[in-house]
Amino acid sequence: MFFSFAFETILIASYVNLFLMIKFLIRLFGVLFVFLIAYFITSKDFDGTLVLGIGWGFVTIIFLRWLSLTKTLEFYDIEMKNQQGKLRHLKDGVQKIIYLISEYKEKNKVSGKKTRLHMYNNDYQKIRVVRSPGMLRDYYLIEVT
Repeated sequence: MFFSFAFETILIASYVNLFLMIKFLIRLFGVLFVFLIAYFITSKDFDGTLVLGIGWGFVTIIFLRWLSLTKTLEFYDIEMKNQQGKLRHLKDGVQKIIYLISEYKEKNKVSGKKTRLHMYNNDYQKIRVVRSPGMLRDYYLIEVT
């Protein structure tokens, strides 16, 4: 049992590292693609293999990002089901922080744009979802009300 858990922990750590590295590579490929388009606009030479290579590289990176995120979330879902007390404790702590931000906002007349948070779950009180997760964003952008 211990060896199985240790193997899963090492495996999930590699998925998390892969996910973080891919987030960097997506930005790098985006910048390379913009420079490549600028080069093709200013130059008369057009090398389709370079565009095709960067395109396939981007598709591969998006697939690996999806795979690593899915495996990481599966692991945490399984582990959090085994430890319901910790999940409830963390959720209560986050809700207290949201209440404190809401009280501060009302007391000091702070605008809603200054009380935005990035959260992976939106099942809290006194929040409004501004943006939902998308293809390149894994979290909710919420505003404390």
